[in-house]
Amino acid sequence: GDVILGDTSSDSMATSVIDGYGINVGNYAAPELVYRWNGSQPVRFGLVRPRPTEVNHDIMIIAASGEEDSCADAEGFDYGFNSLLWEGSGDVFVVVDGYNLDSGAFELEVDCNP
Repeated sequence: GDVILGDTSSDSMATSVIDGYGINVGNYAAPELVYRWNGSQPVRFGLVRPRPTEVNHDIMIIAASGEEDSCADAEGFDYGFNSLLWEGSGDVFVVVDGYNLDSGAFELEVDCNP
C-alpha cells in the first residue's frame, strides 16, 4: 500500500538512458525513474489515478544488475500501461517511463497483497 511520488520531468534522479524495451514496442526516449525491487512474493505496481491523455507513463520490469549504466541494455521481463502484477522473484528494476517524450508527475502504488 505504499505510494512513491515521482516526477520524470523534474526529479534529479530521472534519466533518459532507456529509449526502448524489447518487451514493448514504442518510443521511450522520455525521462524515466528507476527503482530497485527485491522480493519473492507477487506484488502489483500501479499508477494512482493515471492520466494517460495528459502524461502517458508506463511501468516496466527489467533485470537488475550491479553495473552502473547497465539499464539501457537490461533484459525486459514484463510491462504494464497503468499497472503490472509481478510474480517473479529476486532483484529487478521497476521503471516508470514516459511514452513518446511524455514526462511529469506520478504516484506509484506498491501492493504486496495483490
